[in-house]
Amino acid sequence: MSERVRAAGATEARAPGLESVQLGRQAIYDASLSSRAYELFYRASAPGQHADPDRAACSVVLSAFAELGLERVASNKRVFLTVSHDIISGALPLPVPPELVVLQVRDYEHSIPELLMALEQRQRDGLQLALDGFVFSPRSAPLLQLADYVKLDVRRLGTAGLGEQLERVRGQARITVASGVETQQEFNAGLALGCQLFQGSFLFRPQLLSHTRLPKSLETLTRLLKRLRDPAVEFGEIERIVKTDPALSAAVLRFLGSAAYVRRHPITSISQAVSLLGLREFSRWVTLVALTATTDRPSELSFVALIRARAAELVAGAVGADPEAAFLVGLVSALDALFERPLERVLAELPLAAEVRAAVLERSGVLGHILLDVLSHEANDAQQVTHFETGMVNRAWLDALIWAADALEALR
Repeated sequence: MSERVRAAGATEARAPGLESVQLGRQAIYDASLSSRAYELFYRASAPGQHADPDRAACSVVLSAFAELGLERVASNKRVFLTVSHDIISGALPLPVPPELVVLQVRDYEHSIPELLMALEQRQRDGLQLALDGFVFSPRSAPLLQLADYVKLDVRRLGTAGLGEQLERVRGQARITVASGVETQQEFNAGLALGCQLFQGSFLFRPQLLSHTRLPKSLETLTRLLKRLRDPAVEFGEIERIVKTDPALSAAVLRFLGSAAYVRRHPITSISQAVSLLGLREFSRWVTLVALTATTDRPSELSFVALIRARAAELVAGAVGADPEAAFLVGLVSALDALFERPLERVLAELPLAAEVRAAVLERSGVLGHILLDVLSHEANDAQQVTHFETGMVNRAWLDALIWAADALEALR
């Protein structure tokens, strides 16, 4: 038995070190000053902190589509995402709903034929495209045939340069955006010259949405990605790996619950959540999460959540209830401590089945009674009225303790 097993019952769980994350956003308006879209961007949470372009883009996607939710971030309007060449080319995955996303290109250093080929593929994927900071030239002109939006920087061009560029792209650009608008005069000039959309601090200063990101085990993610590369891998094996990391399990549920994906299936198990995404989409999503991971060690609270979930699963199997649903009940019952937020608020963001939600919040039904008995053992509460045979619950708890320790040791 490992040192972790011997110590778990005697030590008090400490709050995990939650990563502070900031998501920037700025609205894009039409001529009548109605917001039409939002540009989302990465902002470091500490002075001097920087992220490479790939990680920054992945962090933005994770925040918008799996953590904060697109309804809160952009009222379910279309969002502009600045992405690196590796994402444009398809070398890195970007699991986003194409009907809500505009990929924004700023890197024009690669060869135009290579960039055109990559943009054509992203367009076939259903994504809209924007050329940011575009300046017309014979070299850049072919890009206009693919762009849905052309963003012209008023700060850089000046109003005279803006007019010149608009003349050059007129009849080729589908929608023109005057960006960097900082004064009433610049807005009026862009309007008079025929720009269709407007962005800048004169209209809407960039805002920062701060939230916390629960660290996920880099070891778990690496192991998952390795297995997902095997075409013969089965859902059962993927589920077993995901279940060893409560933070990752919670992230899968929140990703499914994102308003952008409009999932309407009430979830009763982790395996159901993974199967709804499908292995291909799940693999792309895990890659994105891995690019944002900052830790290779599970927290002590994650360990406690694993024990609770496994114990509930074992009790359910012994009393004829649904073991997978019981595991999920035990897991999500610990999310208030993991995310340092009220449990009602956390569960409101997850697409859980009614019986799972009721078991966690109201302790109702057989799943709720299982959770009560597991929590009673966890708290060592001799006064708590139990619903199932005490010796069986004790054995389940001990077996869960060993299982959780072995599962985490395997990731070292």
